[in-house]
Amino acid sequence: MSTNFIDYSLIHDLSENFPCFVNPNYGVHPWFSHLFTFENFDQEDGYLTTMEIKRKHYSSIFQPSKEISDELLMALPVPIYFPEFIKRIEQLLLENPKSGIGEIGIDKVFRVPQCGYLGVKECQEWIDNPKLKSKVFECTDRSPFRTSMEHQVKILKQFLLLAKKLHRHISLHCVGNDGKLFNILKEIFGGGNGKTYSSEWIDLHSYSGSIEQIRVYTKSFPNIKFSISKVLNLERYKERLRKAFELHYVGVQNILLESDLGLDGLYWEERQNQKCEDDRYEFLISRKEGAQNRHTGLLKDTFEQLEKLGPGITLQKLDKNYAEYLSISD
Repeated sequence: MSTNFIDYSLIHDLSENFPCFVNPNYGVHPWFSHLFTFENFDQEDGYLTTMEIKRKHYSSIFQPSKEISDELLMALPVPIYFPEFIKRIEQLLLENPKSGIGEIGIDKVFRVPQCGYLGVKECQEWIDNPKLKSKVFECTDRSPFRTSMEHQVKILKQFLLLAKKLHRHISLHCVGNDGKLFNILKEIFGGGNGKTYSSEWIDLHSYSGSIEQIRVYTKSFPNIKFSISKVLNLERYKERLRKAFELHYVGVQNILLESDLGLDGLYWEERQNQKCEDDRYEFLISRKEGAQNRHTGLLKDTFEQLEKLGPGITLQKLDKNYAEYLSISD
């Protein structure tokens, strides 16, 4: 899955070079939604400096409404015109009938980092050498600002409408606002049971909501998927998931496995030589030394824990779920 304006082209390249290994998904993660604008500054009357454009855009979507420091504005990039960006995403989706949309969604908690956005090149040393703890704090120190929910929802709805138009599967991120996400899904897709859009094409990535919200989701979207990873949601919400199985709010048909590994350190321009491109490809298809063990180890551990939680969970059934999730019909 892609998450921002940097990695979507890498995902596309990988899918072109390794069609048997990579199923591309394109989207804007809510942690990067502040980097996009619906205002075309190129067509505005008069001339705005780079700093004026940034101040106008970010002041309109950041909460709370307070002065943005020059330091943060300098770190933030000039916003990207979203209507043009999503046109490009639609073109990529049309090139590959098995491609999907994600990761997209809403996040009520995330605060914009002081470095502007996660994954900037200043983090490179940290990614290359996890022992450099100072780089972690330098890059992930949070500003006081959150992206307004209105702006996040506006971007999310554009992607959902595109998914509905092209009949593509979606992977959704949601933190702290499952009620709003559910209402948006109902608004765009109805009950998700008709010929227009099937609930089996919807995946709640690393789900961390309540048991009651699981019941609400599956009542309206019976075959909706909840993807589970030991890295994020399984350890913390194991008992919640067990209870949902016991109450029959969720069944085997609703579960997907995932590793949820981040790959930010592979995107920087400084690493665009041929050797690094080969390394990136090998990493993402789990062939780089150590990566295969990490991916398969996480999936194996997650599966073994899921077996104990949900009756009837088998690899064959999970494989069938994934096939359903990807089976997009015209």
